[in-house]
Amino acid sequence: RTLHAMTTPASSGKRVAGPGVDKEETKVLISRVSKVLANNKARGRECLEALRLLYLLVTARGGKDKAILHNKEGILEKLFHVLMEIGTAPKIKYFCLFILTKLILHHITQPSLSHSSSSGAHNLLPLLSRPLKQFDLQVQPYVLALFATALPVDFMRNCLPTIVHSISIQEGTLRPASMPGLRNIVRSSPGMLTYSNHIKPIESQLGEFLSRASTVSEQKASAGLFFKLAAAPTPVTELDGTVAKEFFTLLNISQNYTEDQIFNIYSFSLLYDWLHGLYLAPKPAPPSTPSSSAVGLPSDPGVPAGGHVLSPGLQEIIVAYCLRVIDQAKGATSGAAAAAATEADSSRAKSVTNDHMPLVASVEALRILDLLCMIDRNLVTRLFPTLKKTFTIHLAHKDQPAQARQGMSAAAQAQQHASQHTQHHGHVLLALLQFFVHHSHIVVYDPEPLFRSYFETFLPQHCSVALVAFETLIFCSENKEYLLQHTNVFTMYFPPLFKLLAWSPVSLVSEFTSILPALVSQASSVEVLHTLLDLPLMAGAMENLAREQRRLAATLAGAAGGPAPPTVDDETHDLSSNTYRFLYNHLLRNESGVSINFWEASTTLPLLQQFCKRTPVTPRVQSICQIVPGLLEVYFDVVIAFGQPDHVRSLFPLLLERIFQLYSAHPPYARWVQDVLVLKIQAILHKYPSLMVSLRPTILEIFRDPARHSCKELVVCLCWAVGEYTSAEIVPDVTPAVWGEYHEAMELFAYERMTTVKLAAADLPPQEPSHPKEPLPRVVSPGAPHYPAGLPSAGTLPPMASFDRTPEVLGPGATKKFDADTTRLMLVVIGAMAKLATRWPSLASRVALCLLKVVNQHQYFHPSVLTRANECIALLKFPSIANAILDTPQLVSRSEGYSYERVHMNDKNSSLAFLLGPSDDSLSSTTLHPFVVH
Repeated sequence: RTLHAMTTPASSGKRVAGPGVDKEETKVLISRVSKVLANNKARGRECLEALRLLYLLVTARGGKDKAILHNKEGILEKLFHVLMEIGTAPKIKYFCLFILTKLILHHITQPSLSHSSSSGAHNLLPLLSRPLKQFDLQVQPYVLALFATALPVDFMRNCLPTIVHSISIQEGTLRPASMPGLRNIVRSSPGMLTYSNHIKPIESQLGEFLSRASTVSEQKASAGLFFKLAAAPTPVTELDGTVAKEFFTLLNISQNYTEDQIFNIYSFSLLYDWLHGLYLAPKPAPPSTPSSSAVGLPSDPGVPAGGHVLSPGLQEIIVAYCLRVIDQAKGATSGAAAAAATEADSSRAKSVTNDHMPLVASVEALRILDLLCMIDRNLVTRLFPTLKKTFTIHLAHKDQPAQARQGMSAAAQAQQHASQHTQHHGHVLLALLQFFVHHSHIVVYDPEPLFRSYFETFLPQHCSVALVAFETLIFCSENKEYLLQHTNVFTMYFPPLFKLLAWSPVSLVSEFTSILPALVSQASSVEVLHTLLDLPLMAGAMENLAREQRRLAATLAGAAGGPAPPTVDDETHDLSSNTYRFLYNHLLRNESGVSINFWEASTTLPLLQQFCKRTPVTPRVQSICQIVPGLLEVYFDVVIAFGQPDHVRSLFPLLLERIFQLYSAHPPYARWVQDVLVLKIQAILHKYPSLMVSLRPTILEIFRDPARHSCKELVVCLCWAVGEYTSAEIVPDVTPAVWGEYHEAMELFAYERMTTVKLAAADLPPQEPSHPKEPLPRVVSPGAPHYPAGLPSAGTLPPMASFDRTPEVLGPGATKKFDADTTRLMLVVIGAMAKLATRWPSLASRVALCLLKVVNQHQYFHPSVLTRANECIALLKFPSIANAILDTPQLVSRSEGYSYERVHMNDKNSSLAFLLGPSDDSLSSTTLHPFVVH
């Protein structure tokens, strides 16, 4: 029963391994393992199966299961004793080692257990504190592996002499376990190593492994009829099958690897950590000195550490080894490896070319060369031409068209399949770009053409490759400062970066959010805003293009005798016609510079609407619609905090336009985006209230155009802003003419609303129960950038209290309902007109007359509207009191030279408590920056 519970797959809906086992079953399993381990004769298949189940359980819930961690059965000690026994089968020892590693790590990371005298790890520490030589020679590799993977690095101190001895002499028993232990020391405590006792002998042996590994395969005896025949040694080969003419590397192929060939690969795998830990330490920032970026140079990533100097001999060996690996990888990825193979070797060629090893090894070699150039700057001039040529070779790699694949041999088809795999040389190119970022200033070389080739040519062709997309965003994030100061990648080539997000929205939203603030500049902010708002269109266009490419490929395959292509819907096929070519060229462009609003032109608007209607709303498009609001908040946080006033003022009219010009195929998207834009419009008006004067015609046009009243939140926000910011004490440019124009607009708007409500009440249909509004999705990424000061906090914006938007019933048993949006809007309009009347007394009589008409139509409005109107009428009879209550700002410091803070009275016993509260209590309350960038 336990076996069944722990091995049931998760997709079957039954209990899953680990979490699906209850406490009783866990105790039964531990007791069973304990009994089997205690019986030497029972350590066979039953013991192996019990250990396998325990390993699954520990892996799934070892850090949470108290029955395992408290070690009541002494399971840790028994596992350790079995591991130390000589005659135990290797498989059982490996399971014991894996389980001990997991459990000891859980004990060490939990303080309540690590200091407990009854815990298993506490009892094992005295046994593990002995010098490694006191253990039997056959179990020393297991003990060393346990030290390297489970215990703190301090436990390795006693093993250092043994590790150095096993690596430096020709003895391979402990050497496979010594390499991981040495890497653990170098990563965690490189200061533990001394030059004469540890570094020098190890580096001497590493140089031997890298440069003098055997170039022939190991001789293996073949069994004959009466005696064994020794097979003749065969030379190692290159990836294309030719005999290796130079020294052995990890990319050479051997029939049977010799010991020195195996440790050649071990040594290469250790090199990066060894060089980084011993010779490159983080460079502290010098106090009160100009940074290197101030003089146009990238910052130095590190300096030689510990006073050690890498020996010239080992450095030369490492450089030669890495250059040979890069050269071998170029030959393998260029197609020579498979093209040179014969038909008899087709299966071997297929296995070679489908392997990712050449490109992975090339990336590791480039990282090592990058480190070496940081240690010794003199290497840059020597390596730079070779690596620049390597970049050109990998960038020029092209996939052959489908027609060229017909008639290929099996080996050539295998090579073609490998060339079209997900890697596409992207990570090699990024490793080369990283090298140029660090060292191009030494040779006075401008890497701008290389960045242009990658971001404008290579990246758009492979934006659907997950590995390329992820590593590109990581590269941009890690080198953000350099790319901003020394290149125009973020200003010129951000459209391909948006393509990466459009194709993989869920996977890459966190990485993209971290670089989005870097894309926003004074030159690109308008185009970035258009791109963000049209991101669902970009995703739809990319999917349409991918479907068309698959259809063409199927058509070509059918013409060549393959399966018939699938049928294509006429509407979907029309999306690829020349009618929408300009839309595809705009949405899928590879370079910035097009900041035109295609939604405002009469010639392009119908095509955009038709494109939105015909493009299917796929899960990818829906995901894009959900993340765009969060990205917009990041965008506006940066613009409002760091943008120049003139630039923000020029951006404001565009917001008032685009709030009505959004992707409409997914209805919630427009509502989500409009909610964010309204909040940001309010934030901009709060920081720059003079926009109420300079953009007065645009704002009045929104009030006068009934077609723009569809966005109720925008109308309410602008009406509230008219009453809040059109004050001479806040904006000195406000004149009576400004008050008069806004009053006429407010008055006309109030009369139109009264007429609309009256007509709607006459033809009011039966109302359905209201449903809650779909919440606005928030994209809050833990990896987002944080800027220091400058962003407006929630306290700098006048708070907007919530008002219930659901229809309300008048009294118990009543059946009449009032529209909450209308009630909310009327409250804001009444407050705005009353504030205008207090600032310009000539308007008081007209405002009072308008409010009296509202009171006279009491049957059409909510009681709160009538209460607000009556109180404002009473206040306007006493101008001084009205001015003290409705318009009492206090000047404070501000970026524009003037600002204010309202002082509100909160007398709950007053008959005017409704008015004495905050004047903006009729708008929904939302935090200004839920995605805080600081």
